[in-house]
Amino acid sequence: MGTHLSTQELTEWRADTARTFNDSCKLGTATPGGGTGPEADDDTITYGDEIDCGFVFGGGGSQSGDGAQLDMNAATIRFPLSSDVVGVDRVQVTKRDGTALSPVEYYSIVGKPKKGKSAIVLDCQVLKGGSGA
Repeated sequence: MGTHLSTQELTEWRADTARTFNDSCKLGTATPGGGTGPEADDDTITYGDEIDCGFVFGGGGSQSGDGAQLDMNAATIRFPLSSDVVGVDRVQVTKRDGTALSPVEYYSIVGKPKKGKSAIVLDCQVLKGGSGA
């Protein structure tokens, strides 16, 4: 038997979740360059404005929401429900717990975004080399 939340309870739950977004990220979309193949080196990644997010480093092998296998460099990043993640290819993590990262970290998206009742969740994989492109 399921438990249903009232509209007020759901609103409060979402507000509580938003307060846990202690990190900052930028969402990036790729513009294909003249290269060939899915990993063309000359794609251009354009990042949007910095937004609040909740970063959790995965640390161990696991599965993403769509069943894809993640390795030791996996992460989960939560975003407010109002975030537009359609077409997002990369995430740039710029701050953790309010402290600016230097250098910033780049992650590719693994699988499809998951929209829950309080956040949008992206399963991610760390990008080596740090360019994000």
